[in-house]
Amino acid sequence: MGKFGVMEGGARVLKQTIYIYHTNDVHSHFEHWPQIVRFLSERRREHRARNEAMLLFDVGDFLDRVHPITEATRGKANVDLLNDLGYDAVTIGNNEGITLDYDELDTLYERARFPVVVANLFRRNGERPHWALPYVVIPATETFRIGVVGATAPFSHFYELLGWKIAPPFDLLAAAVEEVKRKADCVVVLSHLGVNEDEKIAATIPGVDIVLGAHTHHVFPEGKEVNGALLCAAGKYGQYVGVVKLEVEGRRLGRASAKVVDAGVMPFSEEVACRLRSLEQKSLARLEAEQVAVLHDDLPLDWFAPSPLARLLASALREWCQADIGW
Repeated sequence: MGKFGVMEGGARVLKQTIYIYHTNDVHSHFEHWPQIVRFLSERRREHRARNEAMLLFDVGDFLDRVHPITEATRGKANVDLLNDLGYDAVTIGNNEGITLDYDELDTLYERARFPVVVANLFRRNGERPHWALPYVVIPATETFRIGVVGATAPFSHFYELLGWKIAPPFDLLAAAVEEVKRKADCVVVLSHLGVNEDEKIAATIPGVDIVLGAHTHHVFPEGKEVNGALLCAAGKYGQYVGVVKLEVEGRRLGRASAKVVDAGVMPFSEEVACRLRSLEQKSLARLEAEQVAVLHDDLPLDWFAPSPLARLLASALREWCQADIGW
């Protein structure tokens, strides 16, 4: 519940607390998802009962084609999971960006009920995809607005081969932050760039308040302050959920603090686990029904010595990549 404080000159301002929860680099590791869903759902109810604002962000690489659910649906089931939990915004990681073909990425978020913020992704003609925004402004409360900017790691060669143009992020981030700062009271960057780049963002781009990090799978148990900005990160594979507490007075950000919560100690949701098992069974059936190739002979595999299957894969990789060596 908001409380009134008194500023100089006798003006009364509303003191409020805003909570930001964030995930990153889940990589379709759903073993902790039943705990994460229950934890965040319970927290949302608690914050609502206390009239506190809550926002939820993902910082990319939520999907990974190593999991049959992702492989069978090309990530669209992952988007459904984000929808179910009520995410407020996401950015993309390299797994979304360069492990799907052009059309798969271009349609990945067609059912999304949240904005995708990524300032440095363009089509070859220089236009932004209709589903990718450089930033959004979210009214966290009636009086306090949060600007959310996003960027992803610029693996330019791979994006170009897939038909996209990925730009160096810093100039675009700086321009987006400068613009959104005029519309918002706090600026949060969803950065799928890595910890070193996050520190550079904080050190060189004026106006950034919070950087939610990803890509390098790092953890900041209590955040890290750089040049007045708070850097946050929640590791990998859903092992942690990050929490940022904002204490605001009117339209001014007073104090920000961060922590991570270990998903391993969160209560379990059997309902979510059942849904995941059902999705996996359907996905495996779909994949098994798809004919990939016809083998006229066995292809033995040895994990610790050369084998026919390994040689075939290395040869195919070399041919596909037009490389001199396949490994």
